[in-house]
Amino acid sequence: MVEEHDVKQEFCKRLRRRREELGITRKEFASAVGVSVAAVGLYETGDRLPALPVLIQIAYVLHTSIDDLVGCEVDALPEYDRCKTYLESIGASVKECDGGQVDVWPVDSPSKKVHPVPLFGGKDVLVSFMREVKRNAGKKSKTILKQETLDALSHREKLFFLFAKVEKIGDELPDDAFGTRGANETKAAKSLFIWNVLQFVADAFEIKLPTLNYADGFQLSDESDNG
Repeated sequence: MVEEHDVKQEFCKRLRRRREELGITRKEFASAVGVSVAAVGLYETGDRLPALPVLIQIAYVLHTSIDDLVGCEVDALPEYDRCKTYLESIGASVKECDGGQVDVWPVDSPSKKVHPVPLFGGKDVLVSFMREVKRNAGKKSKTILKQETLDALSHREKLFFLFAKVEKIGDELPDDAFGTRGANETKAAKSLFIWNVLQFVADAFEIKLPTLNYADGFQLSDESDNG
């Protein structure tokens, strides 16, 4: 039989670790859950366990399961599998590719089967993407969460193709257009050109370019590292 003391100790450690992983302050967390900051402090020191309705809300805010929070992991799916199952349940297509990369197509995406490179550089990137979507959705309904997830996927896909087109323009320009000497200098000049064009377009459409981080799966060729 599991002792209450053991549950409290496991819960308080996992609660605090998960909250800090997501970069949520105690004040923000308390507001999202609907309890006082003092109550959060008691939860995280193991002095109190939340009531079931509060525990359910905690799991929702932290994008995890109650099983994970209390340390009951016998039947718990890994977070990536939960993300994949959710995306497929709302109609998106998910494909695991070579090298651990993951490709996802929004519902009825016209670009299916033509992504030059998977949209996500790895399972962990997809998990982070879904955490961010859920964090932005907050306490909104499941219907709104679904729509915001699909909108975020569609937005990421558009950024992907914007990146691809700009890179193609840079690659097709003749080397002498950059007034450089040597392959390395030309490569650097092309990368700078691609970045500057992307920055111009991003500013015009109020797009934050950090979402195009290569680590997130937007690297289109081995020669783009300096972009």
